[in-house]
Amino acid sequence: MRNLFRLTWVLIRNARNPIASGKRGGLKRSLFIVLIALAFLPLMVQIGMLADKALAVLGPIGQEGMLLAFAFSLTSLLILTFGIPSVLVVYYFGRDLESLLVLPIRPSVLLSAKFFTALAVEYAAEALFLIPVFAVYGLHQGFSAPLIPAAGVIFLLLPVIPVAMASLLVMIAMRFTGLARNRDRFAKTAGVALMVLVLAMNFGLQKAETSGVDPAQIVAVLVTGGGIWGFLINRLFPACHFAVKAVLSAGSAAGWLNLGLFAAASAFAFAVLLPAGEHLYLRGVRGGGGRKTGAAAQPAPGAFPRLKAGSAFVAYLDRELKILFRDPVFFMNCVVTNFLWPVFTLFVVLTGTGSTLSRGPGLLLGLAGKGVLNAGWLGLGMVMTAMNAVASSAISREGREIGSVKILPFPFRYQLIAKAAAAALLGAIGCLLMLVVGLAVFGVPFSALPAAIVLMPLGMVFAACTGVLIDLFFPKLYWDNAAKAVKQNMNVLIHMAFCAATAAGVFWLVKRSGAGPEQAFLCLTAVFLAVDAALIRMMWTLGAAVFSRLEA
Repeated sequence: MRNLFRLTWVLIRNARNPIASGKRGGLKRSLFIVLIALAFLPLMVQIGMLADKALAVLGPIGQEGMLLAFAFSLTSLLILTFGIPSVLVVYYFGRDLESLLVLPIRPSVLLSAKFFTALAVEYAAEALFLIPVFAVYGLHQGFSAPLIPAAGVIFLLLPVIPVAMASLLVMIAMRFTGLARNRDRFAKTAGVALMVLVLAMNFGLQKAETSGVDPAQIVAVLVTGGGIWGFLINRLFPACHFAVKAVLSAGSAAGWLNLGLFAAASAFAFAVLLPAGEHLYLRGVRGGGGRKTGAAAQPAPGAFPRLKAGSAFVAYLDRELKILFRDPVFFMNCVVTNFLWPVFTLFVVLTGTGSTLSRGPGLLLGLAGKGVLNAGWLGLGMVMTAMNAVASSAISREGREIGSVKILPFPFRYQLIAKAAAAALLGAIGCLLMLVVGLAVFGVPFSALPAAIVLMPLGMVFAACTGVLIDLFFPKLYWDNAAKAVKQNMNVLIHMAFCAATAAGVFWLVKRSGAGPEQAFLCLTAVFLAVDAALIRMMWTLGAAVFSRLEA
């Protein structure tokens, strides 16, 4: 048991967000947590408002349990859905796996430690949904003394069953299928499928909200009705009924009994996982022959792919793109996002009211004769390129393999330019798709295309160069899984905020000046040609010098 606690603590510490090390590491980590909390605060407020509307209708008729059943079951379903890629990373993709397999540790201890590590990761997602529901329920019913510990125990135990189910599904898939030899393909496919599922759920909920349906009626239909949702809520997670009764009768003998039954069901799920894992986990790990994450998982950086035509620059750019497309984490966070925002924009339009479509074309047609539309094209290039996080993680993605990149017979300045070019190329995909959405849905006039074709690339180059420079001066080279190089990299957030602020500032200046489209186009083109040239020159000289001194 002592080994289990020690190993779990080490794995959780390694899995947390090590944004920085040294004396300022704690301050940067705290700042990162505050920024993340502020980013998700509006969504939590919206969830709380929906729960308040539902309780306002369900409370007078004594059906508060419907909301709790819906919240607990939906949270469990989301944890199961998003827990599959998380379990895959924690169980099979960590760099610590090769070191752990050679230690004299029982498979059940190793599996238990991995399970608790995956469980700890899910608490943040659970808090996003359950804390607003618990807060609203407490405001409606009163924060009684027994309610708070009951809610705390349910919060801690609720992810156990869905994480155990996700663990079993992943271990079975890795043991009895060819996925152990194609883990990257499996992770990318699962990630894209989950993204489609989330967008579909968002589409359905937005449609229901804009159609004027009572939230309480939606909850009642989902909890008591048939179909796939009725199955998921009533059959897939039956233990949630114990949790609902424990909250409704908190403080009474029935409340404590149901809380004990819920804890027993969670313990049973974990108990079932251990013997299954004894026969499935290690064989699935060894079946794939191990795997490294990130840039280290790719072929030797010095081995440029054979191209029929081109140069070393093209070969290095090809290497960058292959790393982004092959690694599941980089693929989901740096490649798929370029397609996500145009699709998300379409979802917002399709799930909005009729006035959304009627106002959009009129707004853009009204801006067509003003200079701010040209500022918008420039800002779109900046923001779309910054959002894909390719530039702001360009150096960090190399990790501890940075030394093998530096020994290539290819000048440092060209390597930096190639990394920026990869970010600009992927950003161009998102910009072109957004332009197509604007033309097809919002009625962007074709007369605005020449300015867009010139100004968007200027914004892309600006974002690509600034992102590479930020990550070059503050690289995050020490990580044990690829997610920490992108998703938990402070440079990504700083770069996004910087580009968004720059785009907003340019838009405000052009609007305040009242410049016409021709004046704004000429001024923005001249200024950002000079700025982009200066940034490229900075990478060419100072950037190359800093890159030559990097060590890991």
